[in-house]
Amino acid sequence: MEILIRRPDMIDGSSSSDVISGAIESISPYISADSKSFSVQCTLQGSVEHLRPGMYVAVEIVIN
Repeated sequence: MEILIRRPDMIDGSSSSDVISGAIESISPYISADSKSFSVQCTLQGSVEHLRPGMYVAVEIVIN
């Protein structure tokens, strides 16, 4: 599966050059009952110089 990643300052009026591609490595088989969330591990592809560990990003999962 392909994913598209945008930083918060890229979300409004972003261009295609602001999008960072990635690939899903694994998806947790369990959903947390408390938060109704699950873990997804991915590998980023391309230029990641504007990303920092721990920062929030918007992730779009592309399903064909």
